[in-house]
Amino acid sequence: MLKGRNATIKISTVKDPGSNIKTRCAPIKIEAVDGSQSLCSKSAYVIPTTKFYLPQQLAADVINNLSYSSKLDLQNHESLDVTMLIGADVPKAFIQTDFILGQVDEPIAIKTPFGWALLGPACNDIAVERERRIVVNKIEVDECDEKLHNLIEQFWKTESFSTGDCFKLGHSSNDKKCLEILEKKTFKENGHYVVPMLWKDNELTLPNNYEMAKKRFQFLQKRLSRQPELKEKYVAAINTYIEKGYAKKVTKEEIYQSNKRTWYLPHHPVTNPNKPGKVRVVFDAASHYKGKSLNESLYSGPDLLNNLVGVLLRFRVRPVALTADVEAMFSQVKVTSEDTNSLRFLWNENPTSNSQPDTFKMMVHIFGATCSPSCCNYVIKRIAREESDQYSAMCIETLLKSFYADDLLKSLQTENEAILLSKELSKILSLGGFRLSKYFSNSQRVMEQIPQEDRAKSKCDKTFEDKNIERTLGIHWNTINDSFIFKSNIKVSPFTKRGIVSTTSSIFDPLGFVTPFILKAKLLIQDMWREKILWDEPISESQHKEWQSWLHETSNLSNFSMRRLYYDKENPIPNDI
Repeated sequence: MLKGRNATIKISTVKDPGSNIKTRCAPIKIEAVDGSQSLCSKSAYVIPTTKFYLPQQLAADVINNLSYSSKLDLQNHESLDVTMLIGADVPKAFIQTDFILGQVDEPIAIKTPFGWALLGPACNDIAVERERRIVVNKIEVDECDEKLHNLIEQFWKTESFSTGDCFKLGHSSNDKKCLEILEKKTFKENGHYVVPMLWKDNELTLPNNYEMAKKRFQFLQKRLSRQPELKEKYVAAINTYIEKGYAKKVTKEEIYQSNKRTWYLPHHPVTNPNKPGKVRVVFDAASHYKGKSLNESLYSGPDLLNNLVGVLLRFRVRPVALTADVEAMFSQVKVTSEDTNSLRFLWNENPTSNSQPDTFKMMVHIFGATCSPSCCNYVIKRIAREESDQYSAMCIETLLKSFYADDLLKSLQTENEAILLSKELSKILSLGGFRLSKYFSNSQRVMEQIPQEDRAKSKCDKTFEDKNIERTLGIHWNTINDSFIFKSNIKVSPFTKRGIVSTTSSIFDPLGFVTPFILKAKLLIQDMWREKILWDEPISESQHKEWQSWLHETSNLSNFSMRRLYYDKENPIPNDI
């Protein structure tokens, strides 16, 4: 296996515009069999051959029938598979030092630094002549830094301060189609909503990717065997899925009753440094097999998320603050029985054993599927619509405007309003099988009225005075003095354009509190762009000093604070808020 840095590349061919593939990239030395010639390439990629079609080399008997075969010094190989492609970015490999012309309809022999190559018709067999095909081979590889691209995209979305949403277009034709599906096919069963996955093509047939999923499971087994602590937590997470009915073991009879959209999902553990000790199961719905993936077969659905900046701004309006979290939101929304076969996965009670893995299937919407966020947010808004006559206007408005995915951020005028709202929200969401938990407030009286099992756990184990830092949508909230603060824990990356963009983009500041400070780094990035500095090229000495100075100043972010409450007696709340 080639060792080197991680890379994301896009392979396009004549037939397929291509999709992103994660691989490794490293410099490589290519040498002729006799050692007479060698060339170096800075970038070599290991790519699964399933991603595109590769023709085979000519068999030895075909080459031996050429009129000039005795003049060629060719090596015999048992395998006819092509194992390396050398592109035009290594032009010296294509230098022609000699050639041999054959008979009519025979290929031309061309001598390159690595030996003889054949160019032209494969053979002059008359029988084949009648079935002659024109073959066009084209493979184009573009490297793209997906992680960096996502960071930059998120950075500029945040920096736009939501002004882009002012010009946000209405739902697309595909979004309208998805909404129609959701309206017609969503139903309630045993206290939970059942929502179909948003397929692009109802007649789609997916290839049997069992073997691919099995190989990925074997990689997971090796990883867990090396990390006993991770294994213990991951086993517990999977067992929780099974115990709560989120996942179900597929019987032997059901395995052979698969439908045309049966798909096996690779899965892996993901940890969050902000939530130490917690391991989340993530299913790789983007994995490819024979040119197909689950995510590419699904619509993402309409964007039903509330505007992040809007949620945060409304959280600053009134004195009493209330936050909460919808527990395991995705897992409370079921998929249809037909769709469960598209969410199969492999698992063993002892994942590091060598026994044949069992087949399970998810019964609910999963993390990783492109349509899951839209489907689950739709359910929250549907509950608000269906129960609007039974609950207060404040409760319905909170459901519609004060949730960002599974996070609630709400500000109210009085403690009594907050206590009443918390009870209403818990009750209305329970109608859809949801549980609102991890409640927290800057009011001790409000917290005392919330059942202890529904409070944020860390807030139950300590005295109220010690529970002064709460994380709300990525922002740190000091609940004692009711202010937002920053924590200076920036990870320093290499002093290159890539490293500087990555570090700058990692500062999450949706409300623009520290925009003047970030501006200095943005001006430096702009300067590097103007000078056309490459991603991994060392920066100049002056830029190095400027960047070092900026990094040193990041420690001052810990001293920054901004009060949460925007309005007070001197600045009354406008009527239209």
